[in-house]
Formats: sequence, structure tokens, C-alpha cells
Amino acid sequence: MRPAIISLVLFTLTTLAHAQETDWRWVVGKLSNAKAQREYRAFAQRMFDYYQKRNAMVGELVEEAKFDASKRDRVVFLGPFEAFEHPDRIGIPALAIRDDGSLRLGNITLNRARVGLFLRNAEQTRFLYTGMTPQGFRDIFGVPTGRHACTITENRKAKFQGDYRGGRLRFAGQPGEGFSLQELPNAERIRAAKLPNGLVSAAPVYANDGTLAAGFSRRIASLTEKNNVLFVGESHWNVGVSELFNTVLRELLRTRDVRAVFLELNYSYSAFYDHYVTLDDKAAATFLKHTLHPLVNARTTLETLDIVRRHNLTGAKPRVRMACLDLEWSPGAVMRLLADAKRGRKYPFVTDDYLAHVETNMRDTEGRGDFHPRRQRAIIRNITEWHGDLLGEGLAVFKGGGFHAVKREVEGEDFDRDAEYLHNTHPTTKGQVATMWIQGLGYGFRDVADVDLRDRLASATNYTNFVTSFQKGVKSGTARTDGFYLLDGKLGPVDAALARSALDLDTNAVWIEKHDPVKVRDRHRCTDYDLTAVIIRAQLEPTRPRRPK
Repeated sequence: MRPAIISLVLFTLTTLAHAQETDWRWVVGKLSNAKAQREYRAFAQRMFDYYQKRNAMVGELVEEAKFDASKRDRVVFLGPFEAFEHPDRIGIPALAIRDDGSLRLGNITLNRARVGLFLRNAEQTRFLYTGMTPQGFRDIFGVPTGRHACTITENRKAKFQGDYRGGRLRFAGQPGEGFSLQELPNAERIRAAKLPNGLVSAAPVYANDGTLAAGFSRRIASLTEKNNVLFVGESHWNVGVSELFNTVLRELLRTRDVRAVFLELNYSYSAFYDHYVTLDDKAAATFLKHTLHPLVNARTTLETLDIVRRHNLTGAKPRVRMACLDLEWSPGAVMRLLADAKRGRKYPFVTDDYLAHVETNMRDTEGRGDFHPRRQRAIIRNITEWHGDLLGEGLAVFKGGGFHAVKREVEGEDFDRDAEYLHNTHPTTKGQVATMWIQGLGYGFRDVADVDLRDRLASATNYTNFVTSFQKGVKSGTARTDGFYLLDGKLGPVDAALARSALDLDTNAVWIEKHDPVKVRDRHRCTDYDLTAVIIRAQLEPTRPRRPK
């Protein structure tokens, strides 16, 4: 390993998080009242200078009248909403401007009260700092706004906070006041739901002994018999979903020649994960405690690694490889491990190519959101170029969000979903991808009710929002530790049919044997995947302790 390359990567990883593009435009408007305009412009100038001195969104301050919306994407709108003559140019899809001059975000309407708003788009290229009054505009700078895609203040206090999930802006609750997710309906309400005849026909996922039910097992076998990729789309942080994936993985390792397991995690984790699955129990425990621990934030992820590791210990050849495919959303732990490598700790898998890939992946992460086209193109590169040798011989099993597992071409999109690209474009896997969608329906928060996130490994922002909002809801009496909640806020017809089937079958997990493709239009289920399974009730998974035992 060349020291120069290690030093370059370490320098890049250390400084890249602070680097910003220098082509941002900060757009200010004009108020009709001269005094209010002077006060507004002076305040806006102070806010602009504050960000520039901290090297954040570096650029120029421009008048709306001189703003050319066609020039560049990176824009910050700064001012009371009434100051903008052309608010339609803000260009954040989540924001709807009503005829009466009010604003609407999801089911929240903002009127002329003392309300402040911070909002960005999913790609993090358009930002809005505004208010329904000049006072509301100033108030938004009195609360933290960096952790969420949207923050709404009322009378100087943060009232709502939201983030993008599934491409839509969703609000987890009212921080400090309540927990707003709807509860999963009880059995009586589920059985009373009126549903179209023949909508879906469901069967149990598990047998009584906890193994896969015979019908479900046969369906998995048929999906993987002629396909060399099984892409499992999942809902994140749901224990039941992850445990089903692990059960399916055990079955495939027993019955098929599995070559690789891909996870929707930082690409840089790949080398460390792949090394771990080569170790015996004693060496694995040591490596986990002293090296790998900060890279594995979920118990079920560690179980996935150990399933593969124990299979490899049987001597099966070729051994199963581990690979990660995403951008570098949480690079700190890997940066520390690379610093260890620089100080002389021996990691045989830290190669020149690996270091160069990590550096590139870090650069590609800046300014990308969940559904940014460049994120998807980087993921495709990480799979097909950097891990391309793992495709084509034996079965490759993917675990990623349901968004990534759609293999049909979606009209109007300008980027490649993982399964769609592998199935329709990539020569090695073209026409050989099967997809399975495992969705959690009702989420319980009992297991995270008392956790202190400061003592836990970090997770995604949405996860942190759910946990903190639920804990506040328990304290205020608006959430129950024994309740199950719908993250998407409603029980659609397919969900209701599956929940009723689960009641009739006396099970907690079902899969769709048959469905009416004309009647099924519920969140694209059944039509986008070769197999759909639903966990009716499961707990949100606590992240692992920050300090290894």
C-alpha cells in the first residue's frame, strides 16, 4: 500500500464534509413597506454573511428581479414569503401555493399567523428560509434547522419537523407536544373494512416451527431457479422485515449456490464486512470488538454477517462474498479505521483500489439526497464496476429499500433504479433479476421507548426523528408503548386485505399468492415486484450500543 495514497484519502475524507460548491445564489425579494424592507434587507445580509464566513453554501446575494431561474440549480430563497413576486420560481415540489396566498405542505397549511418555514428539496439544491410574516421569517433562524428537510415554527417555537420518505415530505409528529402517527386499526375495524372481491389472496410466510411455510419456500425457489439476482426490497429498521430477509438468506444458502450478498450501506464498509465473513468464531469476536463494531449499527445486520460467515466456515466454494453499494452517508467510522491503517495497523484488504474507490465515493456523496439521480448512478457504478466480479456466477442476493427494487422502467424518471438497471441494461444480469418486496405494516416503538440515542450508534435522520418524536409522545401521553403505528398514515385496500388475511390465518406475516392486477393500485404493490410479503406487526429496531462489550 502506498503511503501517499492513504494520506490523500485521509485528507480528502477529513475535509470533504466541510467543502461546499461556490456557485450558490441567495435570492432576496422586496417588501412594499420601505421601513420593513430596510429591516428585512439588513437582516438578510447578516444571515448571508453568517453562512459565508462559515463556508456554507458559498455564493452571491442577488435581487429576485435579477434572478435567472434557468442558470443554475443551487439556490437559497431568503425572505418573508410576501417579498417574492414570483414564488413559483422557488421550485421545491413539496410546497404548494394556494389561491388565497397560504402555503401547503402535505396536510399542513400555513397562513398569516406568526409562522416561520425552513424547507429544502430532496436533492438539497433548493433551500427556502421564509415566514408568513417578517417576524415569522426572523423566527426560523432562532431554532435549529439542519437536521430536518422541513422545520415550521409558530410563535418562535418549532412546531412541525419533516423529512423525505418514499419521495414525499412526511411529518413525524409535533416535537414536544405529541406523536401524530395513526395507530394500526384493531381486529374489529380490519374485519369491518369493505374491500373489492378478489383483490388479493394471501398465504402464511412462516410455518408453525418458525421456518418458511412450504408455499412461500416454493415461491422463493421458483424465483431463484433461473435468475442470478434476487433483489429484496425492504422497509428500513423493521425487525420483522430484516429477520425475514435473514430467514430467506439461510434458505438460499442451503439450497442455492449463492455468490454474494449486497447491502444498501456505505460502499466503504464492503472490505471490512467481507473480511469478517472469512473469520472463525474467536477471530470474528475480536475483529468485531476492536474494529468492525462501529460499522454495524443493527443487530439484524450483524446476524446477516454471521449467517454468511458460518456458511463460509463449512468450506463451501466459492465462498460467499459481502458487498455494500451506497454512498458514504456516515463516513466517520471508516475514516478512523483508515487512520489506524496509516498508523500501522494491518488490514490486508485496505488496497490502493479500495482507497481510491472510497475517495471517489466520498466526493460523489456531497450534495446528494435519497432520490438524487447522481446517487443512483453512483450506486450502479458501485455495483457493476467496483463489484462487477460478483455478478454472473451464482446467485447474488440484494437487500435494499423497496424504491431500489422496482425493476420496471418508471416513466418520467431520469435515473436508474438498482434492480431496473440490473434487469434491463447490465449485460451480465440482463433479464435475470427477480424482485421481492418485504414491507412492514404496523411499527411498534416499545423497544426504543427508553433508549438514549447518545449511547447508541448513529442511524439515518428519519430513524432518529421517529425515536425522539415517539419518546416525547410517550411523555405527553399521545403515544403508547404497546401500540402499533402506520408510518405512511393510512391503511390502503391492499394493506387492509392482507391484515384481514393474517387475522384469518392466525399469523403475523403473509405473502400474496394471487392478485387482481386491474384492482390493485395500492402504492404499486404486486405490480412492481415478483413477490410481495407483509409483516403485520413488528418493532422498530434499536441501534446497537455505541461501546462494544
